[in-house]
Amino acid sequence: GLTHLSRSLPVNRPKPTHYRFMMCRELRCPIPELLPQIKCSKCKKSPEIDIYGDHLMVCTSKTKAHNHFRDVLYTVAQQLCPITQDILNGKCIELEPPGIAPSHPENKPADVLLHLNNDTFTHIKKVAIDVTFVKHENFKVPTSPMMSSSTMTEQVFRHHTKFEHKKFSGQTQSRRRSDGSLADGQEVMRDLINLRYQFIPATFDSFGQLGPTITDLLHGPNT
Repeated sequence: GLTHLSRSLPVNRPKPTHYRFMMCRELRCPIPELLPQIKCSKCKKSPEIDIYGDHLMVCTSKTKAHNHFRDVLYTVAQQLCPITQDILNGKCIELEPPGIAPSHPENKPADVLLHLNNDTFTHIKKVAIDVTFVKHENFKVPTSPMMSSSTMTEQVFRHHTKFEHKKFSGQTQSRRRSDGSLADGQEVMRDLINLRYQFIPATFDSFGQLGPTITDLLHGPNT
């Protein structure tokens, strides 16, 4: 399962530099690549960029991280869901499919869409997983190594849950169309409910911590 993923797939083999970065973030160790840097190359507001990567994770674009996590979820589901008989085969999964919300077909509320097996004992037809990077609030450059926020403390749990609620309410689905009109996120969510799609907000933060909803989906509840 999740603890025995095949290393023959590139997505399951992080680059050594990426792995070292993740380990340094997890253990709150100085990141070697940041030691020679003085100022942030993006915002240039910090007189000294912190060596633990907190500022870097806040001010830079999260598109690559979002897409990587999306692709990992896609690959994991493609391998495991046929085994658990939730889907017929790996072709029953789509990446960012358009047109799943009839009222706003241009919206893509699902980063990963699972077409469930008709034999499953559920009224749900499809599972729409929406990936979101969660920023840490009240960012401060640490003056000394501190405890990593990678454990699911109550504060971290509440922080992730806040973003999950925004997803469930449709706030993040409201966006401007090409013609200038505003797409109503609540209408998008109503479409998914009426179509019997299960919406799953998959939040993750800069320490690699997953939110409670996607954790329950991957590992089962109460883990």
